[in-house]
Amino acid sequence: AGHVMTVLRKSGVQRAHLVGSSFGGLVALEMWRQWPLAFSAVTLVGSLPRFTAEEGFPAGLSVPRIRKLAGQFEGDVGPVLDMFLRSLFTMKERAGEQYGEIKKLRQLAPLPRREALLAMLDILEQSDLRDLFIKVDVPLQLIAGDGDYICPPSAVEALRAIKPSVRVDIFAGCGHFPFLSRPREFNRVLKEFAGL
Repeated sequence: AGHVMTVLRKSGVQRAHLVGSSFGGLVALEMWRQWPLAFSAVTLVGSLPRFTAEEGFPAGLSVPRIRKLAGQFEGDVGPVLDMFLRSLFTMKERAGEQYGEIKKLRQLAPLPRREALLAMLDILEQSDLRDLFIKVDVPLQLIAGDGDYICPPSAVEALRAIKPSVRVDIFAGCGHFPFLSRPREFNRVLKEFAGL
């Protein structure tokens, strides 16, 4: 959160609409906690203030599933990341042209360090920012795909139940990254929410 805030300050940004995707949603909420006056709105995309399931909160990931993924990172990270990336898109999305481009971009990107991946999974398992989510006092939006197993519609509805003022946009036929699969529609709902 501190690193992102430094970039915003060095860029001369005084007040921003904060958009966090997936793990980035936790970063966005932490940024709002530390600098609430720096943000005019918050949008979480395929993201939850808590990523693991517990009684009364049907989030998309079980703790054993996260730990299994962590165990797979003990071997060659590349194939595991490729398999994980594939799981974030629906079958229909994977049949599309854009998915081919996304795979090419993944191949060009340097692999993250194993330690960083394991630390990220620890944060996903342990973080619970629901109390902070409720306290957000700027306009708040949740965008999710109806085929996203990490941030499923049931978890989005559970969040709407604890914060009825949140705006929810669900993309039919999309997985975890609707901004990659349906960028025009994604930009439309984001601009609409931001009043642009």
